[in-house]
Amino acid sequence: MNTKENSRETGATALFPASKIARGAGLARQSVYSGLEGVAPAGTVMVDGKSATAWRYEDLPRDWRVEVTRRAVNHGFESGERFLASLAGLWKAPLPWSEIPEKQRAKAVKLQKAMDRTLAAWSEGVRGAELEQMGLEDYQREFGYALKDGRHWRRLLQRTIERDAGEENWQRLELFLPERALLRPKAPRAVARREYVHRELAAKVEDLQIDRKATTLDDCAYFGDAVFHYYEKQAGECTDSREGRRDRRLFRDSLIHYLSETFPDLASRAIGSELKKRFDEKLKKWQQQVRTP
Repeated sequence: MNTKENSRETGATALFPASKIARGAGLARQSVYSGLEGVAPAGTVMVDGKSATAWRYEDLPRDWRVEVTRRAVNHGFESGERFLASLAGLWKAPLPWSEIPEKQRAKAVKLQKAMDRTLAAWSEGVRGAELEQMGLEDYQREFGYALKDGRHWRRLLQRTIERDAGEENWQRLELFLPERALLRPKAPRAVARREYVHRELAAKVEDLQIDRKATTLDDCAYFGDAVFHYYEKQAGECTDSREGRRDRRLFRDSLIHYLSETFPDLASRAIGSELKKRFDEKLKKWQQQVRTP
C-alpha cells in the first residue's frame, strides 16, 4: 500500500489516515475511528488509489500522542509526527507464496488459526493478561505444545500487527510466515559452480577443432592436456593459505561440473566416467608425463 499524502485544506501540514495512526499508536483501526468520532478530519489522503479521511497529528488524543512519541524515540525519531510520516504501507513478503517452503507455509496456516480469536479480540480492544492467556491457549491447541512463557507469543502478535499496517486483514497468510521463510535460500553448490565461466578453456577446446560426434584417441589426449594446463594455471594463482586451498578446491569442483555438463562424452573418455574421482589421478599422471598429451 503506497500512501500518498495529499493535503486538501491544510497546505503543507502532514495528514494521517486511520491505518497509520493505528499502526503508530498500537491501536485497532476501529478504535481509532471510535476515538476520533468527535474530531473533524483535517483533509484527505490517497491510500491505494482511494481517498481516505485523515487527521493532523496535533488533533490526536494526548495519550495516543504520548504512545506514538514513545515508539518514535525507540526507533530513533525526534518526534512522533515524523515517526508516523515514516511508516511504510502494507507489508509484503519478499518472496512469492509459491517460493516459500511447504513446511513454512503449513506453519503459517497453523499460526493464523492459532491467532484468529486473539486478533479478533485485539480489534475489539481486548488487551493485557486476558488477551495473552487466550493466545497461549489457542497456540497450544493448534501446535500441540505450550510456549514456555508469553514473551514469544507477544512477539508473534506484535509482528503480525506491524505487518498488517493497520488494515486488520487477518486473512493474509503471509502475515504469519516465520522470518526464516522469508530468506531466499542459498544456491546449492551445483548452482554456485555454474557461476564460474570457463571461457579460456572453452576457447582452447574450440581451437582444437574437436569433432564431438566422432572423437579420436588423439582428440581425447589433447582435450585432457588443455584441461590440465588450464587447471594448473588457475589453481596456481591460489595461495597456500587456508582460504587459498579452499578456493582451489572450489575451482576444481566447478571445473569438473563444467566438464560434466559441457563436454560429458569427451570428458568421460579423456578423464574417466567418474570425473570427480579420476580427475586427481589423471592430473598426476599427466604431470609425470612432463605435461604433454
